[in-house]
Amino acid sequence: RNIRVAGMEIIQELAQLQQVVFFARFEPEDFRGDARVGWAHVLAVHDYAEVMPGPVRGAADGLVTIWRGNFAALSDQDDQQSYREVDGQIEAVKAATLAALAELD
Repeated sequence: RNIRVAGMEIIQELAQLQQVVFFARFEPEDFRGDARVGWAHVLAVHDYAEVMPGPVRGAADGLVTIWRGNFAALSDQDDQQSYREVDGQIEAVKAATLAALAELD
């Protein structure tokens, strides 16, 4: 039961983080793209991942690392790499979480 609840919370947090990333990238003047808001979602994902299987925990650790190294450059339109890395890691956490949830049924 804990894995199912934590997995769904991770998916919700990732969706909210993705919105922060989109605002930071495409509407950099909008407060909804604030890195502190993003950090809150990243850390929530990391916390929920503690009760998930190893692949989810590893992907969540990677999200913290990728966010730390790239969030400041998300609004830089000349820096495509930072956006791709953050977006890719969000997708990696999502995929690992969905796989863990699928194994429960």
